[in-house]
Amino acid sequence: MVAYKLVISGSLPQLSYLTRLDAFTLFASLCVCAVFVSDTLFASSDVALLLVAGIWASGSVYYAWLCCASYYALGAQGERD
Repeated sequence: MVAYKLVISGSLPQLSYLTRLDAFTLFASLCVCAVFVSDTLFASSDVALLLVAGIWASGSVYYAWLCCASYYALGAQGERD
């Protein structure tokens, strides 16, 4: 993940606000950190891992829904112009 951020940071423009891609990358980084923490604290428990996997899956579904909704909203605006 760190290599991804280092490589892609040089090819993207610097913005003063958080984009959807930035939010998703931040969310993914937090999920990876949560897996490390849960594995450290609850090494013998699969419940913590399932909880983090559930949070990851629901966040990914929400992100996909958000992208589709904004895509169709922009498409509807383009048809009206």
